[in-house]
Amino acid sequence: MAILKLRYKVSRSRFLINSSENEFYWKLGYRSRQIVFQLVHPIRFFFLQRLRKKEVSSNYLLSLKPFDETKSIFVRIPKSAGRSLSISLYGCLVGSHIKFKEYQVVYSAKELDTYFKYTFVRNPWDRLVSAYFFLREGGVIGGDKMFADKNFNEAVDFEDFVLNYLRKDEVLSFTHFIPQHEFLVVKNKLCVDFVGYYENLVPDFEYIKEKLALDSSIKLEKNNITKSRSKKRYQDYYTEEMKQIVATVYQKDIALFGYTFENDNINQLVELR
Repeated sequence: MAILKLRYKVSRSRFLINSSENEFYWKLGYRSRQIVFQLVHPIRFFFLQRLRKKEVSSNYLLSLKPFDETKSIFVRIPKSAGRSLSISLYGCLVGSHIKFKEYQVVYSAKELDTYFKYTFVRNPWDRLVSAYFFLREGGVIGGDKMFADKNFNEAVDFEDFVLNYLRKDEVLSFTHFIPQHEFLVVKNKLCVDFVGYYENLVPDFEYIKEKLALDSSIKLEKNNITKSRSKKRYQDYYTEEMKQIVATVYQKDIALFGYTFENDNINQLVELR
């Protein structure tokens, strides 16, 4: 129950920085925004700052301390291998799907300027299939199951979900369905130094290891695999109408990261970045 209450408080506290209509807040300078956030949301501010000091434990609890130790920040987007990357690289869960906007609350401008900032993204059509089956399985914590039960568990199947549930505000505002660019873009600027691709996971993982000066023997662990999803390719789940709905909903992600439905240009993406 404590976990569910904390999750509720966290989600409520984000309206100040996530609202694009809050023009006053976003016209403030960097330090002024931190002060305003601290005054308006002291519990969330304290929670984030406490994570910076929390020791890494063997049971994979959340901590931000490894970011200061490695002078890096991993913006962990849901269903993009973030849990596996986090545990493999840092030995714990880091980021917890925190948007870059909130990292501006946690870290000073100088720290964000000097730390190596990176993320991993995933083809939106593929990511949606993964998120749907993950939540239908119950997710990781009680809040995941509660959300699915309330918002789309009456969907007959994935097709019904895409056609009749995906475009609802309640669904698109939930962590696992939020467009990926919203985790990374502030004032129309992409705020990370490197974008890794789920489709190029192992080579990009090796690149991150090198950037963080980690032991070369560290291997990428497989973690949080969705069990109920069949062995079908994600493309096989879609009709033409479903493809177009996802293309519209996630059009900014598709344009920003260069994706196509078939991923036929993924080699080009790898070469360009």
